[in-house]
Amino acid sequence: MRCHPKYPFLSMAFPELETKVNYIVDKAFELEKSFGDIQHTPFHGDFHMGQAHILNDDIWLIDFDTLSYGDPAADVGNILVFLKGKLYRHPEYQEYIDTFCDTYYSLMDPKIAERVPLYEALTHLRRACKRLRLQDTHWRKKATHMIDTAIEALNSIQLVN
Repeated sequence: MRCHPKYPFLSMAFPELETKVNYIVDKAFELEKSFGDIQHTPFHGDFHMGQAHILNDDIWLIDFDTLSYGDPAADVGNILVFLKGKLYRHPEYQEYIDTFCDTYYSLMDPKIAERVPLYEALTHLRRACKRLRLQDTHWRKKATHMIDTAIEALNSIQLVN
């Protein structure tokens, strides 16, 4: 997982979060193993609405410096964190989330949805690390919220055998 600074630095700078951060990382590794073989695809690696541009009937993506090959659920988790983060101020975004998920899973393997909360959790962890790097106003409160939200996402995963 790309994280700047690396997640151990978040624990060093904010020791109150160490147990939770370690839980997220350990649980992520455990879940990744439990998913078994996953069909890997190219994925953007930093997919959010700022990376997609639409003009009339054309859409294009930008910023491919984190383009990689792996679990497509990673991009889905990232965009959902972005969209869900806007719900507080823009409740109408729920319609965008529903439309995105309905369309995506009608075209892609619906089993991808089972893995998305893992990547939502990792996106929240990455964003908490970014709060440490930027140290903007209330960064500790924001990082704590992101870490708690990551744990909620991980705990929502229902493994299906």
